[in-house]
Amino acid sequence: MAGRLLLGMGWLWAVLALSHFPAWPGWARGVGALFWLEASVIVWRTSSLRKTATPLLLGGIVLVGLLWAFNQPSNERDWVPDQARIPTARFEGSIVTIRNVRHATYRTTNDFDVVWHERQYDLDAISTVDFVVEPFRLWGGLAHTFLTFGFKDGRHVAISVEIRREQGESFGFLKGIFRNFEIAYVIADERDLIGLRANVRKSAVYVYPGRVTHEQARALFMDMLGHANRLAEKPVFYHSITDNCTTRVMDHVNMFRTDKIGFGWRTLLPGYTDALAWDLALIDFDGTFDEARQRFRINTRSAFGADEKGWSKQIRSSK
Repeated sequence: MAGRLLLGMGWLWAVLALSHFPAWPGWARGVGALFWLEASVIVWRTSSLRKTATPLLLGGIVLVGLLWAFNQPSNERDWVPDQARIPTARFEGSIVTIRNVRHATYRTTNDFDVVWHERQYDLDAISTVDFVVEPFRLWGGLAHTFLTFGFKDGRHVAISVEIRREQGESFGFLKGIFRNFEIAYVIADERDLIGLRANVRKSAVYVYPGRVTHEQARALFMDMLGHANRLAEKPVFYHSITDNCTTRVMDHVNMFRTDKIGFGWRTLLPGYTDALAWDLALIDFDGTFDEARQRFRINTRSAFGADEKGWSKQIRSSK
């Protein structure tokens, strides 16, 4: 019984893998999945093949697995303009120089101007870490999450783990399981990463202050920059369940926790990660969680104005 169940799961995996194989155009994916379905039916319905059905199907699953395994991540693709460059960091004492810090001005989600900067930050001057949650409109249980770092001079820089999209590509949950996307660490101004979500997409956005020490904030920032450097050298596939925006944030935060945050339903459904962070005392607020959600939803104070430099302070205003 268990063997049949495993064979059935392997068969289903092969169907999905072929129908989402990234190296093939859409029509070829459909043909590949249809061929697998037809071949499976023929094997099971042909009396002369039925006795060898199990090894034949196992062999087919292995071949599909090999085909899937040979699909390797790459930094050399036709990327969308706002993800065309990879950020990298160079450390010299307490000063870090980050190349390709993004500053995009969005008129719509598809109409924008992108400028790439090289900026320096003093690691000794990190003063805050905020946890950003953008619940999805269709269902708040799904969300995008990322971190943003504040410095004593009033500047902020956000780091968002995302899929790196090619031209004409859009996110799909199953695509994310079957190696259709590389991971990108987008390093950008808050007005870019937060403003896009609050003002252009019109999503609810929560910016929660983190309860961390300076040493933890510095280590967290350096760890994320180190991972960005490694991705520039060796790209990695995104995975919708095991390696995504939320699991990456969790892994970075776990670096300084002795009581590690484990994988659970609130990390699988990242729209609830703010409640998880609250239960773990990672949000710096003295009221209730409901009061925190009301206080740190920034949409009513996120409108763009002439003062670009003051926007980060504006969204954190208590008014």
